[in-house]
Amino acid sequence: MKYLGMIMISILTSSVLILAAFNAPSEFLSIRQKLTPSYGTAFTDITGSTVVADYPTIQNTNNTLAANKTAANSFSALNQFTNASTSLFSCYGPCYFGGTATSSFSTAGALTLVTPLLVASGGTSSTTLSSNQILIGNGTSGVNTVAGWGSSGQSLVSNGGVLAPTWQSVSFDTTANYSNTGIWSFAGSATHIKNLNASSTVIIGGQTYVWPTNGQIASTTFLSTDGSGNLSFIYAPVSILLSDGTTYATSETSSTTVKTVVISAGSLGTNDVIKIRTHWRKTTVGADQATAANIAFGDGSATTTITETYDCPTTGCFQEATIFARNSASSQRAYGITYGSVTAHSATSSATTYNSANKLYISFQGKVVNATDAVGFEGILVERVRQ
Repeated sequence: MKYLGMIMISILTSSVLILAAFNAPSEFLSIRQKLTPSYGTAFTDITGSTVVADYPTIQNTNNTLAANKTAANSFSALNQFTNASTSLFSCYGPCYFGGTATSSFSTAGALTLVTPLLVASGGTSSTTLSSNQILIGNGTSGVNTVAGWGSSGQSLVSNGGVLAPTWQSVSFDTTANYSNTGIWSFAGSATHIKNLNASSTVIIGGQTYVWPTNGQIASTTFLSTDGSGNLSFIYAPVSILLSDGTTYATSETSSTTVKTVVISAGSLGTNDVIKIRTHWRKTTVGADQATAANIAFGDGSATTTITETYDCPTTGCFQEATIFARNSASSQRAYGITYGSVTAHSATSSATTYNSANKLYISFQGKVVNATDAVGFEGILVERVRQ
């Protein structure tokens, strides 16, 4: 009797378990449902309401792999592919992404986009780039290019502000100052320079010339070299200060200046010599009385008479004077002489003081006793000789 009761309890328990198993949700019985995620809506999902009696049919349908391999499967949730090699997803062969127009990866991994990559994502927003043109930014829009290709020798030049640069012919700002440390070679047939501001050394024709940093530069000086490229401004050995064949005459009864020669301030150096030669005569004979001509020298005004001659005939006389510079730059020694038939002649030989910083003057003066007569200088030559 004891064993019979135990048998009855076992039968009852087994019956309850069998009934529970056939009516329990399949998710409690399926190990695959626990371990394997869904691969898309092309498969029939086993849900919590699926009963065990329906499981064989569902399983057989899902095992028809051919139908699922060739069909387009849509994934509505994050899916992991456990067979991936080095990432969450590996595709062997071409892979396509998108709807009707798809982007793709080739078997070699090359990406082909259906539309250009936008600027916001680091792209150019352009399907093609113009050959041999320079790209310029365009904000968030697609890149632009510099207009045209320019001409040979042109450069890309800024137009200021936010304006795009353009190809332009290169030019210098002629109002700016340039400090060039390198060697510039001008290969043209001619180079014209209006004002050349160079340092002390200039190379011309391969020869180096050292220019003087100071020195006397005047209209009567010229540039000289010592043979080694050292330049200096010097006076000519002989320079003509005046050569005049005009007749300068006067009928004044007092000494009257008819011509003056001006020597620039500071230009008469130590040991220089000024030579004066003139021809004068009585140009008009009226009362035929006494006439006189003299040469004067000085600074500020020509007041010191060097030589004076009286009663030169109508045929004329030659009058000469020489001014010697002494070692002191503050004095001169003058000598004068007249050639011809004259009644009287006088000359000075005393030192004449002058200031070399001032202009120096040589004046030619004449006078007559009777205003009906006239005296004139018909030729004047003044030379400076460098000793």
